Amino acid sequence: MALWLVACSSSGASVSYTGKEHPRAVGPEQIESHAGSEPLPGYRVIGVVTARCTLLEGASGVFESPCSKEAMLGLARERASIVGGHAVVDSECRERLVDKMVENVDGGSVETTTRTEIICQATVARRERGAVMPPRRKRSPSPLRATEHIDVGGTRVGVSFERDPAAPPSKPRDERDVGELAAFPQDHPRLGVVVAECVQDCARSTAFRAVRKKAALVGALSIAELRCEPIGQRWRCRATLVGER
Repeated sequence: MALWLVACSSSGASVSYTGKEHPRAVGPEQIESHAGSEPLPGYRVIGVVTARCTLLEGASGVFESPCSKEAMLGLARERASIVGGHAVVDSECRERLVDKMVENVDGGSVETTTRTEIICQATVARRERGAVMPPRRKRSPSPLRATEHIDVGGTRVGVSFERDPAAPPSKPRDERDVGELAAFPQDHPRLGVVVAECVQDCARSTAFRAVRKKAALVGALSIAELRCEPIGQRWRCRATLVGER
């Protein structure tokens, strides 16, 4: 049976699902996460879940919460459990700047308010009857040769940045002003490539945040071609930095 399910929470988040529904097999905390774009042998795709929310930020901080990539991935796992999934595959999140308002307040100061939409999507997979989950192959990626370390919420993240020889000069900017693009815009200069890897166990969002922080420090207009991969219980994220024309 094909379904299109939508639900809203009190935090303003919404979750939608397109696909087939099956009896619940496991709870949200038992939903597996498979890296890559295809489920492991013995699993089949049953649908796609999307979770989104809007984050409002201003001079006084975050106005609406909780709205984060981690929270949306949690909602996606809950929905995957409800529709009978055993795992989520190819989980990916992105941010989209909805609008930005700048206004003068008393005393001549300037206050900036931004509204950002966070969208997370994952493919839901169900284990075939009688299938046995094969052991995961241990990956041994080359260790990151970090040139510096950035603190993200108390987690130490190693960062490496390779600046493009032809990159134009750029000045640091506010992290909130760094955008995110799926593909690199050909009409903009390439500043270089940044790689961030947690030194200890962390969430994907931690490594991603380190990439954004480094992008802001080098004055990038946006990050593009973001790729994140799990390394045990840690994460490594890589992105190309986009400069201003």
